[in-house]
Amino acid sequence: KTLLGRPVEIGDILSAVDFFLKTKTITGEIFILDSGQRFVGKGY
Repeated sequence: KTLLGRPVEIGDILSAVDFFLKTKTITGEIFILDSGQRFVGKGY
C-alpha cells in the first residue's frame, strides 16, 4: 500500500532517469520514487 494508491511503474523510473540525464544543472540529487511508501504507517 502506498499514499498514491499505485505502485511505481518502470515508466516512472525511466522518466526520472531521462530528466536527470538531460538536465545539466543537477548535482548530487537523490530521487525517491516510492509512491509515498516510506510514509505509510508513520502518521503522515
